[in-house]
Amino acid sequence: MSEEQRAKICFAYDNKLRLEVDNNWHITKTLVKDFTKDQQVMISEIFMGLHSDEYTQKVYDQVVSDSGKDGFDGGSSIAIFGDDEVWDVWQIEGPNMVSYFRGKPHVHAWLHIREPQKA
Repeated sequence: MSEEQRAKICFAYDNKLRLEVDNNWHITKTLVKDFTKDQQVMISEIFMGLHSDEYTQKVYDQVVSDSGKDGFDGGSSIAIFGDDEVWDVWQIEGPNMVSYFRGKPHVHAWLHIREPQKA
């Protein structure tokens, strides 16, 4: 990750953004599509790795569907929280979903998907 990218998405563990979780809100303005293609693949692999093999593709397909025309890459933002270079918390958010992982003090991960708002 470049220093510019790090400055946009990496925060101290105690940053107030870490506790702010809301649907239809992007934790940062940096979207998955703003990263290099290799980084996008890595972000997708991390997201996919949070789920059991049985549900991985179903969850990913649901996030893509809920993100509308922007899909996972254009509709999801990312943030990483931690102080020790072993990032303790990260979030990926889109218009209709939030995926959250915390590794401190113990592993906690969840995914929230809601029905898209009707226009």
